[in-house]
Amino acid sequence: MALRALLFSLLVLPGLVAAETPKTLAQMETGAARVPELPVDDFFRHSEFDDVKISPTGEYLAASIKLAADTGALVVLRRATLERTGVFRLAGRSFISDFRWVGPERLLFSVAESQGSKSNPGLTGEIYGMDADGRNQKLLIGPRAGSRSGRIEIGFLNATLPDNPDHMLVTVRGIGAGRGTDFPRLERMHVRTGARSLIARAPIANASFLADRNGRARLAWGADENNRQKVFLREASGGEWRVIHEQGADGPTWSPQFVYPDGASALIEMGQPTGPNGLYRYRFADGETTLVVRDATVDPWFIAYALDRSAPVAVAFMDGGPKLTLLDRESPLVKGWAAVLRSVEGTFSVPTSWTDDARLVVFRAFSDRNPGEFHILDRDSMKLTYLLSSRRWIKPEQMARMEPISFKARDGLTVHGYLTIPPNSDGRKMPLILNPHGGPIGPFDIWGWNPETQLFANRGYATLQVNFRGSGNYGEAFTRAGLRQWGDGMIDDMTDAVRWAIAEGIADPERICVYGASYGGYAAAMAPIREPNLYRCAVGYVGVYDMPFMFASGDIPDVRGGRNFLREWLGTGAEFLTRISPVHRAAAELKVPMFIITGNEDFRAPPEHSQRLRRVLTEAGRPPKWMERDFEGHGFFKLENNRALYTEMLAFFDAHIGGERKATAEPVAATSPSSP
Repeated sequence: MALRALLFSLLVLPGLVAAETPKTLAQMETGAARVPELPVDDFFRHSEFDDVKISPTGEYLAASIKLAADTGALVVLRRATLERTGVFRLAGRSFISDFRWVGPERLLFSVAESQGSKSNPGLTGEIYGMDADGRNQKLLIGPRAGSRSGRIEIGFLNATLPDNPDHMLVTVRGIGAGRGTDFPRLERMHVRTGARSLIARAPIANASFLADRNGRARLAWGADENNRQKVFLREASGGEWRVIHEQGADGPTWSPQFVYPDGASALIEMGQPTGPNGLYRYRFADGETTLVVRDATVDPWFIAYALDRSAPVAVAFMDGGPKLTLLDRESPLVKGWAAVLRSVEGTFSVPTSWTDDARLVVFRAFSDRNPGEFHILDRDSMKLTYLLSSRRWIKPEQMARMEPISFKARDGLTVHGYLTIPPNSDGRKMPLILNPHGGPIGPFDIWGWNPETQLFANRGYATLQVNFRGSGNYGEAFTRAGLRQWGDGMIDDMTDAVRWAIAEGIADPERICVYGASYGGYAAAMAPIREPNLYRCAVGYVGVYDMPFMFASGDIPDVRGGRNFLREWLGTGAEFLTRISPVHRAAAELKVPMFIITGNEDFRAPPEHSQRLRRVLTEAGRPPKWMERDFEGHGFFKLENNRALYTEMLAFFDAHIGGERKATAEPVAATSPSSP
């Protein structure tokens, strides 16, 4: 099956064209200047800007940023001059997770702490407030903020109240009475004092809330200790919650998205028995559902709402590249969005924020070769102005293309993925790195700039990423096809992908390695055990390798729901778990050279997993290459550690599949972000 050319497939307005005409690999490489070998640091320095949002009046821009000291900050700029008016600096490995304008001069924001590059930052439960001029900084909710009840409380941003800018909705939980046992509360909080009043208590532990535009709690949903979801509805007048959806043993889940202004219906993403999820309008009075949009292949990825927040107007799907379906062609946002897509060539853009009068809209543009940049559209003049880039040192023309692929697995299941090809390559008989993602249940690889695959491409390696069964984005039945298949069907999908790449003439069958992190680290060890003649080397990064030990280590089995997850999705039984454990098979069956990397503060994949695999390989006379770093968690965080890791990883690939290319020491990038 030939590679599909990358195309932004748009259901478009008359005159709107795709952001870039698709090209073949040969066309993309013809006449292109040879890309130089770039410093490792260029790929792994933290982004300078993560998000940008405009204030309600348009006077200010707020941006979450990374500092050179490996921590985060929130900066406010006067839009007209880009002079800084206020800043809030965090400490340690803490970053701005989310921030909202709650009036023309006030911001609220939540904080997350990084546990490593291969895990999502965890929310601390702290909510802060700050004025646009940097004054009146205050911790409003969090363990250090105190509590009326004497219990430690944590909070999470829920929704702004456009008609009540002095208040915001927050979700509040108490901690200390047993992890995972608290029933959250939806509360209305004053944005300056932090004073709160109760709106509703959740009917299920660890619930999420969705309110209507008047701030009334309407929907709540969560999962019980058996990880079975329930969705509840509450009347606008209050009263008791009632169940409107209860997940069966293998039934679909619902994800409420939006309450329509009429207060009588909601937009809900609903799983289906087969195929991808769809978006449906659910009527509260009688439970009638009406299809809004459903793709033939993938789940909804991004929902855009009208500038007056009255209805969804467009939905993007990650089907290879982003694909946009318009729900309202006459929407002012859609018309402005169309102009942005035409203007910022080669990228896909999504709106991030706009002014109350809807005149100014901020868009984030990104692509497989562009890490992201921000623009502001003036809808009156239809003028688009560049603001800033997330990684200004990255030159898109030096980056590699990411090609969507699909193939049939051995049992007939269609599997999707991506192939990143070196910019200096003709795309034939290349050294190939199979790079399975982590998770493995739910996460999925997407089209977009990736520091690892771009580094590998810059050094001449193609990278193959596979959304194997169990991955998200292709419907819940596809995800459930990964049930208890960690070491079987998932690995088979990866094997079939590599054999597809060989059959297509893309991969040199004598130069293939496998590298992954987290579950991908497990797969990097298990794939050569299952297919000893297919790979020349393996790299496992913060992986799990001893499946029985999964039930006694790390943070997953800390709660009953985590233990039940392992029983359901990983499997049970000593014989079965031993069979799918690299630690218990490596001595006899793992014959390829292996590089094992771990952080000694990894609570998701404790370093003992890596140490056990290292021990059995060493005792078998095949000691692996080893790297362990202090004060690192589930993936390395510090730039100096990432520099060492990827320099050594490249040397490892060079030694086993790199041919004549020799590893060279990489200089530190000459420029560094300035502090606010």
